Amino acid sequence: MKNRNAFAIIISLMIIVLSGCIIPKPINSSNHNESENTTVLSSNQICESDAQEGIEYNANFLENITTCYTDEELNSIVRFQGTVAELNHQYPIELEYDTEAASETEEVSYQVYVYKGKEAFVCLFYNGDKRCFGTFHRLSYYLDDYLAGLSIGMDYNEVRKFDPEGDYTLFESEFYLNDIESDHFTKDGYYIILHYDDSFRVDEIETHLFMDYYDCFHPGNIDQSGAHSAIDD
Repeated sequence: MKNRNAFAIIISLMIIVLSGCIIPKPINSSNHNESENTTVLSSNQICESDAQEGIEYNANFLENITTCYTDEELNSIVRFQGTVAELNHQYPIELEYDTEAASETEEVSYQVYVYKGKEAFVCLFYNGDKRCFGTFHRLSYYLDDYLAGLSIGMDYNEVRKFDPEGDYTLFESEFYLNDIESDHFTKDGYYIILHYDDSFRVDEIETHLFMDYYDCFHPGNIDQSGAHSAIDD
């Protein structure tokens, strides 16, 4: 009987000791609060690696660029013909995004490097280390003012008079009958696509934040020596 009681006491002590080891992991209150106060953009606005680092972006993509160039400098940048390392050495890269374009025969991926001026911005399109082309975009309106000046049914010539800085490339190409549209940009970071009917009148106005529309925005993390994963790969 004594042995039985001693065995029961030992078992009870073992249960108490083991139960004391099973303690819920405490929540780090400082980390918890920090995560609640941190805003992370959606995955189509930011690369996965940047999301892991907790990098934040302003919705207006131009506000993520600190250096403001003159129009003369922007014109030099848009005509730049060197490698990515040479580009970065002369005009440090602060913001880039990834996109692709498809033709009848192939699909081409681009790394696009963005530079801003007071009321304009430039995009340089590279495929690996090869410069492909550059675009210059003059900014005339904020989104509200732009939409106030547009209306469904507006003729193409009226649109072009309202925004002579828009991209009307499709009207000047042999493919315009397949997809009639023009592209426009605003000072507050919006990308507007105007769709036209067969009579060249606006039948749809499509608006996006520029950062929402493209695949991946991330900082131009190229140091002054030109070291960058896109170059090394």
